[in-house]
Amino acid sequence: MGKGQFTLKVYHARQKLPLMIRSLVPSGALIELHEESWNAYPYCKTVIKNPLIMKDSMELKIETWYKPGRGDLPNVHNLSEEELKLREVVVIDIANDAVYHEDYKEEWDPLKFKSEKTGRGPLIGPWKSQVEPVMCCYKLVKFNFHWFGLQTKMENTVMRIYQRMFSTFHRQLFCTIDKYIELTMDDIRRIEEETKKELNAQRINGELRGIFLK
Repeated sequence: MGKGQFTLKVYHARQKLPLMIRSLVPSGALIELHEESWNAYPYCKTVIKNPLIMKDSMELKIETWYKPGRGDLPNVHNLSEEELKLREVVVIDIANDAVYHEDYKEEWDPLKFKSEKTGRGPLIGPWKSQVEPVMCCYKLVKFNFHWFGLQTKMENTVMRIYQRMFSTFHRQLFCTIDKYIELTMDDIRRIEEETKKELNAQRINGELRGIFLK
């Protein structure tokens, strides 16, 4: 798998948790999320926990494999037969899927974007069977939430939110290809460090951003 990077982030994220969870926690109480990430492209893993309140009762794990091809590999994550029975496959089409109104930006629309440096785009019609080169991002999301009366609702909410986030992120990723297609690995590592510092500062002093769970 090669060398990778490990990061640990701590969020004080009361405002970004679902209302049904915030309502169970006393006002002013600290809601802390720990995010651990391993980046060893083409494999990445992120684990999010809430060690202060839920401890072992909550864990969100996202594993990602980037593979060449058009998304037709049946079991990239080597799931067991029991896990395969529970798995729900959701195919995200960044060009043709419906987009939340608040997530839409014309400059991030693959139906309208054409790369000046690569000639790729716009992604019209059955683009997945026609474009070259092509790869697929396989994401496995596992969410364990053990809180009586809320388990099913929370699991459904989190899965819905992450599908939305994945769609929005990869639309943006495709439509900004000209900004990163010529970067070297050293350039990428430098940008990662700069972004890390910027995000840490924003978590302390900046305004809340991103997708909020309701």
